[in-house]
Amino acid sequence: TAVAQDKGFLIRVNQDVNLRTGPSIEAELWGHTGPGDTLHVIDTSNGWYKILLDGKYEGETVWLASWLDLTKINALPPQRSTPQATPPQPSFDFFRVYQESLPSVVMLETRDSSGTGFVVDNYGHIVTNAHVVNDSSVIRVEFFDGDYTRGTLIGSNSDSDIAVIKVQVPCKQLRPISFSQSQYLNIGQAVLGIGGPGSLSWDAITGHIIEYDADVTLSDGYTQFGLIKTDLESTSGYSGGPLIDTRGEVIGVTFARSEDSTWSIPSAQVLPLVRDIIGDLPTAIHIPGRPLDLEMIHRFGLYEYASGILLMPVDDGETIDKYGLVGHFEDFISFSLANKTDTSKLPYIYAYYANIIYAVDGIRVNSLSDINGLLEKACPGDYVSLDVYEIVLHHAYHDVPASFANARALDNFIGESLAVPLGSLEGVEAYIAGVIVPLTSWNVSGADIDRIIIVGVDGLPVQSTSDLRAYILQHLGQEVTLNIIVLTKKAGETTVRLYIPRTY
Repeated sequence: TAVAQDKGFLIRVNQDVNLRTGPSIEAELWGHTGPGDTLHVIDTSNGWYKILLDGKYEGETVWLASWLDLTKINALPPQRSTPQATPPQPSFDFFRVYQESLPSVVMLETRDSSGTGFVVDNYGHIVTNAHVVNDSSVIRVEFFDGDYTRGTLIGSNSDSDIAVIKVQVPCKQLRPISFSQSQYLNIGQAVLGIGGPGSLSWDAITGHIIEYDADVTLSDGYTQFGLIKTDLESTSGYSGGPLIDTRGEVIGVTFARSEDSTWSIPSAQVLPLVRDIIGDLPTAIHIPGRPLDLEMIHRFGLYEYASGILLMPVDDGETIDKYGLVGHFEDFISFSLANKTDTSKLPYIYAYYANIIYAVDGIRVNSLSDINGLLEKACPGDYVSLDVYEIVLHHAYHDVPASFANARALDNFIGESLAVPLGSLEGVEAYIAGVIVPLTSWNVSGADIDRIIIVGVDGLPVQSTSDLRAYILQHLGQEVTLNIIVLTKKAGETTVRLYIPRTY
């Protein structure tokens, strides 16, 4: 109950009431107008609700403390305290987590029982307790927006009391909630439960973890192990509903009530069971990768893409080229020339490929979990755009026959050549240095050719322009063999459209 300052009425709200933004018919205004008036929640602040009054007091507002802490009831919300030297732990933003979680929770009803469940993917899979559905062939599923449909039981594990049902509804109607990947729970940790006790569907209760890895023996003598024990004052209607942490992630499935405690099956137990029941989803697209390292960022100047993910080959050696992408790859590939007879010194191609995913549907990503999270939110049958920075680098070794009639022809060929150290160049560590001859001096075509480097003449190393010129001057009019490395480089942004499979 809350008393409005200088007003002659009371607002009385049942402790189990489910207040959310918009009209709330479960709260009654008592006073001069009597019970039955609708209250409208128009604002929230630190666990308080700002109520717009109807009826006789239409247009007036009053602040009401949430039932999270009934001792805080007052006419106005509390003022923020002055920051201390040691900042307090952030409070549980109950209203935000509750509002964001509501669309993921569903009410379930069979011929013999009822309970709660929650949506876990865009294929219509809903997790609940096995005892809620009881192998029923007809399951009524009601969504938060008022729509309802029929659910089909696809599997259950009675020993762990976990079941999965599936509904056939448009993807846009589904709002999956994520399981927490954290294995860490703390005594005293704030939690939120959502369920449907009786007529109060999508009711919410808050409390704290009072024990984890706990065991409970039920009335039928069966013992369940490794559970989360909380002080939530739940009812049977919460069975199968989510136990949610302060981040809005599911850390457990509400399972049973014992005296003044509620027991939940932790996500670490639930996830393997759910995956086993569902099997591999079509959307479980494997994007193998790792963050970029500093050496690669500096080598290719990838400062703008430093937060992206470098694609890697999968364990079986195959890449994800079926998605139009290539996993990071670098290797030497030997090849032979038709006129090459010296097998002790075969030429080679050094290959380097890199695809860096830096955004999904225009949203920048910083980790594999970012990418997978965005893929999981995509609807079956849709396309997802992967923004990729692509690097393709080839170093190919060739032996090229050449002859120069005179010194002028040689100088025209060499032109503005440049000697470069090659010890740091990928794939050519065997050469100390080489001479870059302008592309205009070669009869080549192809925009991807970045440089042509002469590393030797007739097998003798060339480390400077003067070395190259001196040797060829001694062999004017004769055929010499230029030992060259052709560097092909292609880099730039591209977009890959990734199809999200519609069915299994």
